[in-house]
Amino acid sequence: MALQEMLADWVKARGKVRVLDVAAGSGIYGFTLAQKFPNVELTTLDWPNVIAEAKTWAQKLNIDSSRVKYIEGNLFDVEFGGPYDLVIMSQIYHHFDPPTCLALTRKVAKALTPDGRVAVQDFLFDGKNHAATMFSITMLVSTHKGEAYSEQDYRSWLAESGFKNIDVRPNVGMPTSFIFADKV
Repeated sequence: MALQEMLADWVKARGKVRVLDVAAGSGIYGFTLAQKFPNVELTTLDWPNVIAEAKTWAQKLNIDSSRVKYIEGNLFDVEFGGPYDLVIMSQIYHHFDPPTCLALTRKVAKALTPDGRVAVQDFLFDGKNHAATMFSITMLVSTHKGEAYSEQDYRSWLAESGFKNIDVRPNVGMPTSFIFADKV
């Protein structure tokens, strides 16, 4: 899986790695990190009905339940807890408007250790990625204020929230990209 490969050296270089997977869905990103790296302790956050499905996937993937915690609820209302070394934010930002995205990025920064990292996966709108353009239109039509955002939008939210070393990488073979940033 692309995310675990991109994070492999970073995770291996650390002792215990506390990970928060926000709006985790099936939990696949956090679970594959926990499968691959025994030093990962995972917290999975999503709505109660989604967490029920994620727990099913954790069992199917033979994830050690002593290394996983669950937080049920709305990502804006629940406390993230922490501190975490890594926060995963996959396919989230495009649902919301820019001020909400900035507020969410600030909330993530507060949940991280001083040397923590955020990993964002999403469509990056640049006028060339036709899938991102179509996706942005879908979000504009089907959400109240969402759309696909540009690399510069993410760079701005991350910088304003106290992140540095912003690194954008393509998700090879997919229309999305990964954005990594370190907390200052």
